[in-house]
Amino acid sequence: MLLAKRSSGPAALPEIGCSTPVPFIVGTGRCGTTLLRMMLDAHPELAIPPETHFFHRAVISSMLSSDPREGFLTALTSDVRWPDFQLSAELLRSLIRDLEPFNLSDAFRTFYRAYAKMDGKTRWGDKTPNHSSLMDFIEKFIPEARFIHLIRDGRDVALSLKELWFGPRSFQEAAGWWVSKIKAAREQVSRLRYYLEIRYEDLVSRPEPTLKQICDFLDLPWNSVMLDYHKSANQKLRIIAPVLSEDRKRMINSEERQSIHRLTSKPPQRERIARWRKEMNDADQEAFEKAAGWMLCELGYEVSHCASHQEAQQEQKQSYWFDFIERLEAALKELASLIPSGQSFILVDDNQWGVDGEVVGRCPIPFLECNGEYWGPPENDDGGIRELERLRLGGVTALVFAWPAFWWLDYYKGFHDYLRSTFRCLLQNDRLVIFDLQR
Repeated sequence: MLLAKRSSGPAALPEIGCSTPVPFIVGTGRCGTTLLRMMLDAHPELAIPPETHFFHRAVISSMLSSDPREGFLTALTSDVRWPDFQLSAELLRSLIRDLEPFNLSDAFRTFYRAYAKMDGKTRWGDKTPNHSSLMDFIEKFIPEARFIHLIRDGRDVALSLKELWFGPRSFQEAAGWWVSKIKAAREQVSRLRYYLEIRYEDLVSRPEPTLKQICDFLDLPWNSVMLDYHKSANQKLRIIAPVLSEDRKRMINSEERQSIHRLTSKPPQRERIARWRKEMNDADQEAFEKAAGWMLCELGYEVSHCASHQEAQQEQKQSYWFDFIERLEAALKELASLIPSGQSFILVDDNQWGVDGEVVGRCPIPFLECNGEYWGPPENDDGGIRELERLRLGGVTALVFAWPAFWWLDYYKGFHDYLRSTFRCLLQNDRLVIFDLQR
């Protein structure tokens, strides 16, 4: 395995070739994926930051912005988890500015490499459980990615999630979530260059042979220090910053976030395997197996009754994010060709584009809008018409429906009829419907 020598310059980064394997740890169990992250991060060559979560947002933000570099930087440094990385925003900005030409692949690599250098290491990876649904999308930008999918008995996952503020409300709901995540990951396998499934149960009960298998998969030399991960775990976890909860109703402090990963400061806990036998009552076990028993069987986990699960065979399709990005790329070109640079336009997208600032040099206004922010759909047709006229009189020249909001055209029939009878339709396809508001 070749690793380039580190530069002696103060701000320089190690020049790792794009062929160097990069681990992306994904999965349904945060305890298990965090355990694996701590083990691999203990390796003297490999640094794995806290969960990122910004991958798809950074791609979209960069594409939407008239300055792709700035769009990328904004997506990273404005994320609620940015303080977790303990990385200087100004350092990252200077490194991104030095990229010529700018491209998203090298921008992502620059972030990860800067984090690794801060830790005194030459290789990097990522651990974000929810990236399990984005693997083929990530590989488009990081082709050297090697995905490690950590799978755990769904009943134990449900018990762990039940303890968390963001966990499912019932075991049946947890079962559906667990199945959907594993299916989403496995449906991508045929499109991935490198993919490895690891069982949590093996990682905990047989850590050394399991880690050696992972090292072989990553072309990473074996180092027994990974087995002593727990000795430095507390130091790693203490830098986790407070964040706003996903429902934006309360602040989750550092201690509460750290408590999720408290067991990583101890050696592997074998008693955590098959917790469900002691901690789930018969009714909860039955509810989980009713929703997910077929997946437990498929994965080889013990169930009370292994019923067959027949599903219609469908052709594998591109992932959601591939389709989203392809449509967004085409839509932005069409939008730029029809709306002059610098002009304002109304964007009806159900807030799915994640717009924050300009869109390819144009100024989008959310609909409905209040103090510059998205305010949700109108109460009725008349409310939509009034808001449209208010914005039009303020100088807005176009109304753009993006595909996530096409349901408006059927639901708000009176509003749609008003648009058709009053304004000229400039474009209509499966991505955009654009009306000229100048009359």
